Amino acid sequence: MELFRCPVCGAPLTRGARVLVCPKRHSFDLAAEGYAHLLPAAQMHAKIPGDSREMVAARRRFLDTGGYACFSDGLNALVCSLLMELPAPSLVDAGCGEGYYTARLVQALRASGKTPSAAAFDISKFAVKAAARRDKAHAVQWAWPAASPSRWPMRRRIAWSIFSARPPHRNLHVW
Repeated sequence: MELFRCPVCGAPLTRGARVLVCPKRHSFDLAAEGYAHLLPAAQMHAKIPGDSREMVAARRRFLDTGGYACFSDGLNALVCSLLMELPAPSLVDAGCGEGYYTARLVQALRASGKTPSAAAFDISKFAVKAAARRDKAHAVQWAWPAASPSRWPMRRRIAWSIFSARPPHRNLHVW
């Protein structure tokens, strides 16, 4: 199931071999790592928005030590219990960073017998690139789109749960 929408016209994007394309033929190449860049140049408010390569690398090194594994495990247990009745839930991680929480949640859902669809996005190109590299099995659809509520990159009413491992005031609204 494709979860992203075209940032130009808003139509659903369909995945091809190396591209996401909408019915109006707006197309977005998939990087070698598997993510799509959905932030049109005219909508960028900084040359390179979001976290820098160094910030992403430092966070990844810390997370890979297991420092927040207990938080991730608790989040995963909660989501798995809430999704007990859904065999194939669709999830969206808004502000996915380098993909640590998303990847672990998809693994936990699979371990509980679910077949989740998952999509994740972040404003940082470097974060999404790191997330896509972490996801060797391509279990998650990754994108680098504008992460503002006015430019929400997801199709409407497509996901069961939208989460962000950030304080509530930083979460995007859900429609």
